[in-house]
Amino acid sequence: MNELAFNKALQAIWELVGAANKYIDETAPWALAKEESLRPRLATVMYNLLEGTRLIALLAAPFLPETGASILKTLGIPVKELQLDGNDRWGLLPPGTQVAKAAPLFPRIETE
Repeated sequence: MNELAFNKALQAIWELVGAANKYIDETAPWALAKEESLRPRLATVMYNLLEGTRLIALLAAPFLPETGASILKTLGIPVKELQLDGNDRWGLLPPGTQVAKAAPLFPRIETE
């Protein structure tokens, strides 16, 4: 961003999104949820995914401010914190955060 290389910034954001998707595939939270003994691992996986989502929202906010704000709202984070500066460390999402049901960020556009 400091270099005004927006394409590189967006590429880095998409790499983080890709890493989160890979993490979902590798950890299979849907399988963890089926076994009571794996619930602590499920909690860790879900925390990591939500924290990654928080950071993606902050990184994407300069390009998609309404989307970033919507993600933070879903995570119960005040929109006034929609800035990377000071919020860019891992682990700032309080453990046990309850996620609100969210509307789709990018709803399908019907053409007919």
